[in-house]
Amino acid sequence: MAKPLFDLMKLPTLALKSVVRLSEPQEIIETSMSSDTFLEELKKIKIPADYLTFIREDSRISLVLGFNDIAINIHCFRFPSETGKLKKLNGEYVFWRKHPGTRRRVTWNFQTKDSSIASNFEMIDAVVTHFLTILRIKKFNLSCLMSLPKFSDLSMILKYSKHFGNVEYQRRDIRKTPMSPEELRRLLDGITAETWDLNIRCDDFEYEKPLMKCKRFHSTSIGWVTTECILGADIVSVKISGRPRRFIDFNKIIQYWVDGKIPNLEWVQYTQPEMRVDQGQVLRGVNTIETIFV
Repeated sequence: MAKPLFDLMKLPTLALKSVVRLSEPQEIIETSMSSDTFLEELKKIKIPADYLTFIREDSRISLVLGFNDIAINIHCFRFPSETGKLKKLNGEYVFWRKHPGTRRRVTWNFQTKDSSIASNFEMIDAVVTHFLTILRIKKFNLSCLMSLPKFSDLSMILKYSKHFGNVEYQRRDIRKTPMSPEELRRLLDGITAETWDLNIRCDDFEYEKPLMKCKRFHSTSIGWVTTECILGADIVSVKISGRPRRFIDFNKIIQYWVDGKIPNLEWVQYTQPEMRVDQGQVLRGVNTIETIFV
């Protein structure tokens, strides 16, 4: 599929840019790993990508590269045998496999030197470095699926960005991801995100700062959440459930909104799963008939 793109080398840059815009992005990237000439031309124009998501698991990192409704899933591991096509990343040849998928969702696998996590990191770094030479990535995302996450586990990812579109800590096999107070504080202080989706259990800790640059905050485990978390200047929506150590002060949130300190706030949704709750205490003084709260 990608072979005809080699013929585009005869086109001037503007014409090449127009043709590339009409081509499938996965074919363009695949060709950039096969032709040094095409790669050098592509570096001059760089094609836009909607997002690059880092998925951090206990023993590896994988990627999802997105263009509109097209997603490329990328995995790096040791193949059972050295089979596949040879591709070039940053001047080095690597074995690469493309798995059959749909036109809008494909999977690429890259061969690592061995089965260690260090080799996985090395190949992920090579892939991302190549992408950054030919792509303009609009936003980076982070999904952490680790059993006992630590902030230091993100060091390899954070050299690319410390601001993310979406940050998600949510495992499918356990209800809440445990995290120590120190690690949660380092996470919330160390990076920013437009959307936080945190299903984290953190005992004996409260985070008493606004989530900076946060527009959307979602959490189903809010023992560590305070009113201050919701008072960031950029906040647009909040969806939380559970029971915090201290009741959320909705009056304060409303007053901030009225005073124009959180002007973009559209709605707050708070769910209390326990039935035996004094709603008068939770929502003391708040008129819930016509408000921004649902």
